[in-house]
Amino acid sequence: MLNKMRGHADGAKRVNMMLRAMRDANLSAGIGSSQNRIIDRLLHDSLNVMGAWSAIARQLPADRHLARVLEILTQAAAGWEPAKTREIREGLRSATERTAQISAKASELADLLESLDNQCEKLNLTGRPSTHPVDLMERWQSMAETSGPDDDQRRAHLFQCELAPHMEYLAGRYDAKYWPDLTELLRALADGAQAAKLEPADAITAAALASGQGAWLNFARAAWQMIEFAHRYEGLPRITIGDAGFADIVNCALGLGEDDEVNAGTVKTARRRKWGTTQA
Repeated sequence: MLNKMRGHADGAKRVNMMLRAMRDANLSAGIGSSQNRIIDRLLHDSLNVMGAWSAIARQLPADRHLARVLEILTQAAAGWEPAKTREIREGLRSATERTAQISAKASELADLLESLDNQCEKLNLTGRPSTHPVDLMERWQSMAETSGPDDDQRRAHLFQCELAPHMEYLAGRYDAKYWPDLTELLRALADGAQAAKLEPADAITAAALASGQGAWLNFARAAWQMIEFAHRYEGLPRITIGDAGFADIVNCALGLGEDDEVNAGTVKTARRRKWGTTQA
């Protein structure tokens, strides 16, 4: 028993030394404030995660592998704290709402342009704004060259030199019936925006957001995905983090209160739902 406790302490000591080194490196570089907050929690509650650290350290005798797992766990926790989870979900919701608004506004503007065209034709009015795409691009070029910021002026110059001659040739060769006008392009934009489905570009964030069960599961999914990625593509040895040990890491890293803490059974259920296994 004494030897077992000594082994736990040695593994945890090795982990804590690495965590301190990671925090100091972040502080020196002026980065990683969120990650450092996680590290401070883990160091403060080091007794509660001693068993988990010992088990992980025993499987990873090479410091670079142990450091990588600690980096994954602290980064995943930093990215999926409760406040961070709410921020990402709210951002996704807001972006989805804006996409729907773009669809509605584009459709509304297309209706206005079509109504204007009908009125002008009915009343034989001239001077209406052109909706031909080449005319609009040339107007943008003129605006950008005279009053746009430097980057727009540079792009307008490139357009004038490289694209405008070809566009003028095409516009002269093919009359209006060959071109979609702005009204039709706006309807295409409205249709595209309506059909759009915004989602995270990376698999790790997507996997975490797939959870509807709170920040801890977001963190767990992200950590499991990152560990699996490191095993497949970075040479990290396959490791096992027990359900109880992972629950201890979750509770400490996220600073979960007594009412929100997870246990081994909760972790086991979540892991089986994801992979049908209790292996990390």
